Formats: sequence, structure tokens, C-alpha cells
Amino acid sequence: MGPAGLEMESLVLTRLLAAAHLALYGWALWATRSPVMTVFHGFLAVESLAFGVRPLLAAAEGGYTLYPATAAGWAGYNRGLAYQWLFNAAVVAAYLGTWRGTAGRRPRREAGGAPEGEERPAIRGPAGIRASGTDPAVAAGFLLSLLLGVAALGAMHVLSQGAWLPGRREAAITAVVPHGKLLFPLAVIPLGACLPLAYLLLAGGPQPRPRPWRVLAVVGGTALAGVLLALLYQRGYLLNGLLVAVFLHDRLRGVDYPRAAVAVLAVLVLLGGLRPLASSLAAVAAGVGSGGADSGQRVEESAEVESGAERGTARRGPSPVRAVLLYGANFDHADVWPVALDYAAQHGWLRGATLAAVPARFLAPPARQQAGLRTAVDRLNEYYWRDFYWRTRFGFNVSLPQELYLNLGAWPLPVAGALPGLLTALCDRWLWGRRHLGVAFVYAATAAFATGGFVKEPGAVLQWSLAYLSLGTGVQAMARRLGRVGAGGGGTTA
Repeated sequence: MGPAGLEMESLVLTRLLAAAHLALYGWALWATRSPVMTVFHGFLAVESLAFGVRPLLAAAEGGYTLYPATAAGWAGYNRGLAYQWLFNAAVVAAYLGTWRGTAGRRPRREAGGAPEGEERPAIRGPAGIRASGTDPAVAAGFLLSLLLGVAALGAMHVLSQGAWLPGRREAAITAVVPHGKLLFPLAVIPLGACLPLAYLLLAGGPQPRPRPWRVLAVVGGTALAGVLLALLYQRGYLLNGLLVAVFLHDRLRGVDYPRAAVAVLAVLVLLGGLRPLASSLAAVAAGVGSGGADSGQRVEESAEVESGAERGTARRGPSPVRAVLLYGANFDHADVWPVALDYAAQHGWLRGATLAAVPARFLAPPARQQAGLRTAVDRLNEYYWRDFYWRTRFGFNVSLPQELYLNLGAWPLPVAGALPGLLTALCDRWLWGRRHLGVAFVYAATAAFATGGFVKEPGAVLQWSLAYLSLGTGVQAMARRLGRVGAGGGGTTA
């Protein structure tokens, strides 16, 4: 029991903790305000929405959570906000220490050398960058990425007999598609990379104005990649590709914060509108009316409906802001904390069991279940959803601090955030210090932004980072060979 109005389950405390999160991220943004597009700033944006804006909206709704009926209750929600703040404060401190310690001075965008007596910044601007849409390897990389993604999706369609389509899906793609664990990344990673590769083709570096047929081909291929990702319900890969394209623009020409804010707004609009768009596209493709039910979407979102989304919207209608930032699972990290606290209270600390199971992340869930190698995502979702999780593979994600809490308790959190902060700083230094922006760099940048600042489930970060880098290396090697063949044969590159 604390001061009046500040009990652990108090909504006033929720608002104070949310304000503390926003203050931390706002200060960190100001301290690292240049350059604009960094992995760290992506981390700050996501954490601001997940632990600042969303808790404020939840408190305004009287204490709404996507995953209710946990013994921890709203006190657990507030404890989770406090634990997350301690962890993220360590992330920010480690990033700032590494960033400032290696850069000497705040990174600047001006080309040329630093004034005499000053250390050259570790994060540099566009001086000396080699990137051109006339590079045959970039054009070949774009084409290969598009063909690889389309081919993998075609294989998924044949093997599953169309069960991956939104209107027919009643489980996750990896559950309804044979060999989905392999085919799914082969489809979504190259398709997502098509967006930043298209930017390099059309606007990358000094080049003559592209020919109209070239523009139409690139825009058409990019639109195809976007539609396929929408049909796959993979908003994350589409939005990540968009952010990497903005990052490339920042590297080449510079981006100010008003333009970055427009990009963030576009991302939020896509988060809210992409799923209904995908359902409409699937209905048109299947030749059914718009009133047809999307059973796959109902199954995937049944948790949101049963957990009270309709209760909140029945009072005053589903406002777009609440639909995206509160009732949806896009930024549900704070909602997962009470589940993690509940699990630890009932089962005790796991003492590294899920961390030891990280290599099992490369196995399909049924194989992990049979082998008894359950990851943190498996354990928490099995605890909350029971057999529904194993049957459909729908559930929520578990972040790094939540996994650490499950294994060791709260004591490591104030220091454990130093590792992702350090990795993020090194990642940003590499992204902004690289001079040649080619196909492999685009895949690596997409992998870097997908890490979210290395605060996601470690098994997922490891698995997807290796997938991005492996595919990027392979596509780059093939693109260079095709580019040399095209150049040697007198192919047109303008």
C-alpha cells in the first residue's frame, strides 16, 4: 500500500509510469537526434507506443488489457511497466555510452572532414557513398528478390492447396503450409527487400533520369511484392522494407523530422488498414462477396474479441487510434507482462531453461513440443492459450526482458539492457559508416531494423538475422554474376 491513489493497481500509477517511459525515450531521442533514421530511433518509437501511448489509452479505458484473467491483475501490468523501464534505461545508457564514446562528438551530416582538433564522427553522412540505380547488380538483385519471393509463395500455394489465403486460413501459415518453416522466410524476406532495392534503382545516387519502362517495371514489381505481403498478413515485413527505404534516403539525401513523422504516420495507417485490405483482396481473388467471412482473421483475432475489444468499442465506437494502438496486438508488450508474472508465480524461475532452448527456435513448434524444448514464447502461450496455441500457432510474442524475468527474476533487468544497447550502437555505427550501398547491404540493413534494438525474443532475433544475412549473401552473389553477364553482353543499365 502506497500513498493515496498510488497503490500498485492504481491507474494513476499507470499514467505516471507511462509518462516516465515517454520522458526517457524523449530525452534519448534529443540526445541522439542526428542522424534521424537509426535502429535506436526505431527502438525508441516502438517502446514509446508500447509502454507510453498504449498504457495511457489503457488507463483511459479503465484498465484495458488484451490478455485479462491473470492473477497478477492490473498490479502486474504496472509492475511490468516498472521492470521494462529499468531494462530500457540500461539500453539507453549503454547506447549513449557507446555512441558518444566512439564518436567523440555528436554525429553530423556535413560532408568532408571534421574541423582541426576534432575527432571524425563514427556515424557519417553521405560523403563518398557509392550507390547507383545504374549498377546492374542492384537491378539483378531486385529482380532475383522478386522472383524468389514469388516462387516461394507459389510453392506454398501448391503445397497447401491455397490454404494460406486469408479467407481460408484457420491457423498460422507455418501450420497450414507443408515445409512452411522454410518456405515462409523464403517468401517474406525477399519480398520485403524489394522496397528498399526499388528505391536504390529509382533514386540511388547520381544517375540520369530512369527511362519510363524502367520506372513502370520497378513500380509494378514493388506493388506486386506489397500485395503479396498484404495477402500473407505480413505487415511487419512490408513496413520494415518501407523504413529501410527511408533510411537509404536519409543516407543519400538526408531526412528531417517532419518527413520522418510523415513516414511514421504512414506506418500506423498501414497497420490499421492493411489487414482489411488483405481480406478484401482475398475475397476478390476467391470470387466471393465482400460479406464473406474471413475465418482465418477471426481465429487469429479471436483473442482480441474475447478479451474485451468489443466491450471497449461498444461504448463509443472503435476509434482508429484505439483500434491500432490499444485493441490490436501490434504493441502488446505491456499486456504480456502480467502473463509472465503469473507464470513465474505459479511455476517458479526457469533458471535458464528457455535460454538453453534458443537453438530449438530453428525447429517447427511440433518438433519442439515433442522434444520438450519449449522456448519462452511456447511456455507463455501454452500457459495462457492451452492447446489453442499448439493447434493454430497463434499467440503473442515475448520480449528479452520478459524472458530474462521468467528465468532469473527481476534483479538482472537494470543491467541486462546494456547488451542490446551496445549491439544497437555498434549496428548503427556500421550502417552509417558503410560506403557501398548494394544488395547485401540492403538485406543487412533490413535485418538490423527488424531486430528492434535487440530487445525481442533472442531466439527469434538469431533465427531471422541469420535468414536475412544468408539470403542477402546468396542474392548478392547471384546478382553480381548476372550483372557482369549483362554488362559484358552490352545490356542496358540506364
